[in-house]
Amino acid sequence: MRVTEIPWALGPMNLFRRGGYLRALGSSKVRRDCARSVATRCPLRQLDMHSLLRHSLLLALAALIASANLYAASGTNATVRGYWVVPSGSIIHIAPCGTRLCLDIVALSREARATTDVHNPNPSLRMRPLCGLRIGQGFIERDPQHAEGGQIYDPKSGRTYRGSMTADGDLLNLRGYVGIKLFGRTETWKRFHGAPGPCGAH
Repeated sequence: MRVTEIPWALGPMNLFRRGGYLRALGSSKVRRDCARSVATRCPLRQLDMHSLLRHSLLLALAALIASANLYAASGTNATVRGYWVVPSGSIIHIAPCGTRLCLDIVALSREARATTDVHNPNPSLRMRPLCGLRIGQGFIERDPQHAEGGQIYDPKSGRTYRGSMTADGDLLNLRGYVGIKLFGRTETWKRFHGAPGPCGAH
């Protein structure tokens, strides 16, 4: 069969199977006929449309996979739960306790000036160890990145505040306040990757 006599009935797949696709591309008659023909009757146009659709689907799939990987990389740790290093160097663990979140000291900084709760307003509690001390409770987890409505105890001052927290990747912004959140103070903690050893100076 001569290239200029390729019938449209062959269709795109037949052109591939018979090795006629490359010959058809080089046929000026085929190109002229395709220019005059509607897309649904031209095998070259059908091939172009199929190729465009295939590439579009591949690009969309690649974009979806990239977005999923980016979300996994940036979102996996974007939660208030976990271990956090406070500015003093001690480590706090935020985890569920019942239906809410609690905060416990799980490691003390080597620079800690006290190992017991010496500033507690209740004298009978001033000898309790800071290691393992629950300093926050009652936090409602609104979503993985936000919790509020709880109370936070500051062993450095012996004061208790209302609190809210927001996770931003490996940072946690903890806001403590009395009465109105606007007049509170925000402290930033850094995520501790892994698990600390037995409670004690580290």
